[in-house]
Amino acid sequence: MLAPNRTEQRGVLRPVPRFCFQRFVPIAAIAVFGAAAQTHTATPPSQPTLSSRAPEHMGGDSFNGRLVTHGPKGIRVYQILGFLEEYVGRLTADDDDTVERFYPNERAKAETFGRWLNELAQQQGIPTNAITKEIDRDSFVRFRSAILARALNRLYLEQKRDEVHDGPRGRIPRASLFVSRAMFDEVERQVKLAYISGAYCRYGRAHAIGFANAAHKATVLAGLLRDVGCKDVQVTSITDRIPNTNIVTFSSCRPAGWFKSSSDN
Repeated sequence: MLAPNRTEQRGVLRPVPRFCFQRFVPIAAIAVFGAAAQTHTATPPSQPTLSSRAPEHMGGDSFNGRLVTHGPKGIRVYQILGFLEEYVGRLTADDDDTVERFYPNERAKAETFGRWLNELAQQQGIPTNAITKEIDRDSFVRFRSAILARALNRLYLEQKRDEVHDGPRGRIPRASLFVSRAMFDEVERQVKLAYISGAYCRYGRAHAIGFANAAHKATVLAGLLRDVGCKDVQVTSITDRIPNTNIVTFSSCRPAGWFKSSSDN
């Protein structure tokens, strides 16, 4: 994934990951995530190690290149998808092995993402040593895995392929991938909750989820919040600055049993 050339995210809500599990937890999803966790072995998953590049693996015997997106396995997949940045879409080149990149001020969020990525790999039969974590000289954190990057990118149904990237092997086709409503047409409610949870962990605070640009992602999230029973869902776009800011706001979803903030009685 090729990140846009910019040095900061302005106008974006910047929570710490603990908000997804403490002040504003998806209550209904906890039982689902807990049930999924019980399928793991008692040994904690190994974390991605710092390395210059992961060895190329084709995955475990049970992995055929396509991620399972239904049931308990689908929960981690869609949490990861919710976590991904889509500033002008998810930029990716045919030869790219980047799963995601995090800004220097997102170190805690990167740690959460790394744990979830390891769990996803274990659930899907992908060797965890197929994932590497890099921290560059500017303190950006990058997770690499050719297997997972290809598998996650394959889930996107909308893309724009009209650019090229000058890579080490010449000009490489590049695509912008966009999350779309069609990606949720046949998924269970808990999978929709998982996507919202992933987006909230990176971009949410209180009763809002905000993005720099990524208007398409804000629109999809608004629809998902309505699907799970949230009320007063609105998308506000601030277009008098660069980048634009798109913020999804909503009221407590207590009637649907989804959100509970510390201010709720």
